[in-house]
Amino acid sequence: MKILFAAMGQSVHSARWINQISNEGWDIHLFDFLEASVCPEMPAITTYTVHPAPTVLCDKVRSHNTYPFRRGAGFTKRYSPKFIQSFFFGSRVRKFAEVYRRIRPDIVHSLEMQNESYPLLDVKQILGDEFSVPWIYSSWGSDIYYYRTKPEHRGRIRGVLEACDFHLADCARDIDLARQFGFKGEALGIFPTAGSFDVGWAREFITVDRPSERKSIALKGYQHEHGRGLTALEALRSGVADLKGYTLEVYLPVPSVEESARELALTAGIELKIWKQTLNLEILKLFGRSRIGFALSISDGTPNTMLEAMMMGAFPVQSDTVSTAEWIEDGVNGLLVPPEDPIAAGKAILRALSDDTLVDSAAQINKELMLSRVDTAVNRPKIIELYKKVYAEQIDRKKMN
Repeated sequence: MKILFAAMGQSVHSARWINQISNEGWDIHLFDFLEASVCPEMPAITTYTVHPAPTVLCDKVRSHNTYPFRRGAGFTKRYSPKFIQSFFFGSRVRKFAEVYRRIRPDIVHSLEMQNESYPLLDVKQILGDEFSVPWIYSSWGSDIYYYRTKPEHRGRIRGVLEACDFHLADCARDIDLARQFGFKGEALGIFPTAGSFDVGWAREFITVDRPSERKSIALKGYQHEHGRGLTALEALRSGVADLKGYTLEVYLPVPSVEESARELALTAGIELKIWKQTLNLEILKLFGRSRIGFALSISDGTPNTMLEAMMMGAFPVQSDTVSTAEWIEDGVNGLLVPPEDPIAAGKAILRALSDDTLVDSAAQINKELMLSRVDTAVNRPKIIELYKKVYAEQIDRKKMN
């Protein structure tokens, strides 16, 4: 089987999804319309990018560099005039069409909508009847849920969903939304963007088993179009007295969130740790020593950090984006709050800090939930089988023609 992915090569989610199928003996190719670098976790596949593969992968990844020289691709792409960029790089849509014609894949699979599926729709229009293989589209996070509210995106979203043959979602919410936007194909299932997690391996990094005895609070530091890290910090300020004795650990903060966190820590007299850039293992360890995993966002699918917090026993206080309610029963194995209401979020944090029975019982519930719904032993066989199913249907279609 030959699979051509349209996916962000630097995304750890892309790398982990592809890792689910990397040992099946299939011929896997990845083309990134963003021309980004390749994530170090990416398995041994053929990549097409203007950037060379990371050193750690150079001995096992055949990297087809679309930039004609050994060095300078990033500089040229970033700083040169547009006509020079066009001369060296050309149209990524055209280049994908060339790759498609050269390798003749059995399946095309796009991971994410705006960066990887919009241009793939253009490729399909260019190739016409030549694009005759099944197209699987995986919706990530806010792909449909958020961008469907933007007039400039609605037509493109509908175009992709009417054109693709199969849909994979990271939450049930988006299966219904895809149908509303014209998807007529087959929904293949619901999986986290990473596919699965090795729950048993991850839980080896838990340092304090009972969450009620942990003295850290993990806070996601995103503040952008979706993230609401500043609102989360405002919520913590409402219960400054209850933070005494805890360490606030903020991961991946933007500068405004980092500055606000330092002010809060000074006011509350608590220890603060900032994790600006860190490996995923360090995030897992953080959740493994945290009583609470706190993250606010106005839009998301199934947040991977929420699943990681639940997997490691940290009590999730999470935005209610409809999708999160597919995992959290409010007041049972976590707390769901309005993402832009610091008063409601502050009350939830106070409850999570004071109710030892709640956080300990939630940890047991979430452990079983992760083992049954995201563990590699459960999800990896399902993912492999869905590709086999799509491939078999493609073979049957060819025989009929």
